[in-house]
Formats: sequence, structure tokens, C-alpha cells
Amino acid sequence: MIVSNEPVSVIIPTYTNVDQLRQCVESMLLYRFIYPIEIIIVNNGQAPLEYLYKDIEHVKVITTGKNLGWEGGLKEGLKHTNSKYVMFSNDDIYVPRSSSNWLKNMVRILNTYEDVGAVGPSTNVVMGPQNIFQPPFVQGFQAQFLVGFCVLFRRKALDDIGGVDDTLPGGDDLDYSIRLRDKKWKMIVTKDVFVFHYGFQTGNKLHGDHTVANGWNSPQMNERTNTAIIKKHGFMKWWELIAPQPPEPDGIEEDTEGDTIRDFVKGKDICELGVGGKKTLPCVGVDRVAKGEMIPLISQASIADVVADVNEKLPFEDSAFDCVIGRHILEHCIDTLKVLTEWSRIIRKGGQLILAVPDERIEDGVPLNPEHCHAFTPESLSALGKAVGLVPKEVAEKYNSISFIIVFEKA
Repeated sequence: MIVSNEPVSVIIPTYTNVDQLRQCVESMLLYRFIYPIEIIIVNNGQAPLEYLYKDIEHVKVITTGKNLGWEGGLKEGLKHTNSKYVMFSNDDIYVPRSSSNWLKNMVRILNTYEDVGAVGPSTNVVMGPQNIFQPPFVQGFQAQFLVGFCVLFRRKALDDIGGVDDTLPGGDDLDYSIRLRDKKWKMIVTKDVFVFHYGFQTGNKLHGDHTVANGWNSPQMNERTNTAIIKKHGFMKWWELIAPQPPEPDGIEEDTEGDTIRDFVKGKDICELGVGGKKTLPCVGVDRVAKGEMIPLISQASIADVVADVNEKLPFEDSAFDCVIGRHILEHCIDTLKVLTEWSRIIRKGGQLILAVPDERIEDGVPLNPEHCHAFTPESLSALGKAVGLVPKEVAEKYNSISFIIVFEKA
């Protein structure tokens, strides 16, 4: 699915936190050429933000005349946008250069998975699994809840759950997480997007820190918040939300791409090129790194049965296999016509070549990895296959947020 270029509306309620707000806004605008953005600042304080941002393109300041609080500021900001995707953001976050694709990557998830209602990044100061120092240490996963320091919503999902509840004494993120779950919307954490979070800035300024009675994140505040959430949603929904989830059993790993490929495979004699540290299914694994040696750029040891460079002539007879699999290897090859011709040579007539590659319609494929040389779409890869006598039979998309699979048959 092609990534939408509709601007993300970022709503930032703020209260006399001018310096950090400036840093936050400037860091977001720095990457507006990678993905379009509009920033709606809801000014709950007295700082002259209209003057400070009057000549800044893509920034709108809404002055409330009074402190509406965090939730009230979000509700006010929502009145000023009809964007398909809306982000709630604290004013004390900072988007580093390492996350220059932050919006593009988060929007891609919403565009790819229609049942995802919200996406959150990782950070340094946050409770739960969005914390960069806490497990799970994977690129992305479904979450029980998303913390509101920075969260991207599908506006349809936000409207579906009734928007922001500003009657609670806090815990709006727990509240909307429960309501999203109730409406069967999924929440995703993408740990490959990191946003720096100072944390507790406005709360500590207004109420004192956690060491002060009734201060920000104090036991009294947490009790009020939890009591309100339990009163609204019931104890079990609150508990199911915050209770630690059991870890995934050792050795169990979700592999939707592998599942999709396995459904296509026919025949008994199978070869996987660029096998790395994991085979899609029992087969002859080929890699340039010998079995047991660590593979550059990834923390895995090779499990190759045959050591060979897939860019060169392969050590197999003609028509040796019923099926050849190449997962995320063709984009590493400089001469694609040469390697496709060679890979086709070792496939029997009527046999399969199954390839998985990044989808250029979704993401710029070459910058994803320093070893990438080429980018593909289903149409461009189909044309390359036809040029070497391979007939495209099937294309699988939307099984993850970045790739497609194409199945060729040797004529």
C-alpha cells in the first residue's frame, strides 16, 4: 500500500514552557520535507506564542485565554484540523536526526494495517514497553496501551472511541487505550522510531514533583488517576491494561512473511539464497558467510549449508531445484539481470523463484540498509523476471509494513 502524503496534524498543548517548545517544534519541522506536517500549538499560558510563531510556515497557534489543561488543550486542537492522522505530543520531546523518517515510518503502519488505530514511538522516559531500555527489544509489536507523550492516531479511530475525555483527573492515555481496545482497534509500538523525552516538565512546574504530597506522579496523583479509570471502565479492564504481560515463549517468533512464502512453496527440492541465520523452511541454505560465523551488520551466526556469493555462478547443476527462495537479497545485488539469469538456471522448468524485497511504493528502499543497491515495485520486478524467462504468477502485499513477495514460474 502506498504511503499517504496527507499532512499529519501534531497537537501540542503547552503552558509557559517556551524554550523546550521551541526545541520540540524546530526538531519536527526539520524533517517536514521527508513527510508533511502541520503543528497546532494550543497555548494554555501567557507566553506570546502568536508573535514567536507568526512567520513560521506549517505552525498554527491557538490561544485559549486560560489553562485548559492537557486534555482540554487536545480537545481544542482537534477542532482546528480534519487531518486523516493526528498526533498528540508533549512540548518536551525532541526528534533526533536518527529518527528523521519518524512520521513516514509511523504513518506507514497505519496505511498498511487498517485495524491499527494508533502508533507510538520508543523513548527514554516513559513507563511500560515503549521505554527503549525495556523489553521487548524488537522493531515493532502490538501494545496493551500507548503513553500520550507522543502518539499518532488514525482520526477515524479517535472519533470512533469518542475523542478525548477531559473529565478525568489524569490518565487520558490509559483511558483512550481501553476505549481503543473495546472498539477492536490495535495499538502498535515501533521501536525503530526514537523520540527523546525530557519528562514531567509542566506537571512538576504546576504541582511539584513526586516527592511532594499531591505532586506530579506522586502516590496521591496515581491513586486518583487509577480510581477514576477503574470507576469509568471497571477493575478488570484497568488491570488487564497495566498488568505485566507474559513473555513470548523462547524460540517462538512471528514471521508473517515466512508464513506467506511457505503457503506458496511447491516441490521438495528447495534452495534458499542469502539464508543468513534463519531458514524459511528446511532446505539447502546458501550464504557467503560460512556456517557458525557471525554475519556482518546483524547479530546472527550463519546457518549456511553451502558457501557461495549469490552475485556469482552458483555451485549447482542446471535445473537442480523445484523452488528457489530469496528473502531480501536481490536488492543487495548490483547486476540484477545477471543474478536473476543465474538463479533461474538452477530452477527446473515449471519451478518457482520466490522473492521478497522492500516495496518502493511504501519506503525508500536503498537508504534502509547501507548494502542496498536497488529498489523495486511489483511492476518493475515483474518486468525484470520476464526479461530472463520467468513468468510472474502471484504477488503478496500488506503482510507487513515494508515489503512485497513475488512468485515467478520458470517458463
